[in-house]
Amino acid sequence: MRSASIKLAAAAATLAACVPANAHSESVEYACGNGVSFRAMFHGDRVVLTTATARYVLRRRGGSLERYGSAKTAFVRDGEDAVLVGAAGGPYENCSSARNSTPTSA
Repeated sequence: MRSASIKLAAAAATLAACVPANAHSESVEYACGNGVSFRAMFHGDRVVLTTATARYVLRRRGGSLERYGSAKTAFVRDGEDAVLVGAAGGPYENCSSARNSTPTSA
């Protein structure tokens, strides 16, 4: 478990290093229908998702919707609505962004 946490922290640090200083980031809190929640930090073509028990770094995928994924995890955002599949602590279904979403500068 500690090794996984270290790897995730290293991935997040690598992601932050790859984002240009003037890049726009967006932080969004999502609340889901069954009472669970998660945070999404958007950085260019990647999103860092943080749940109560884990963190995921996903790359943007093609398609008409805003989709991000890895081998085991997928995140889809359509306006204020979202779904997160394959993440620990879920299911993350019927999720909506909280009103306090804030843009940030990297």
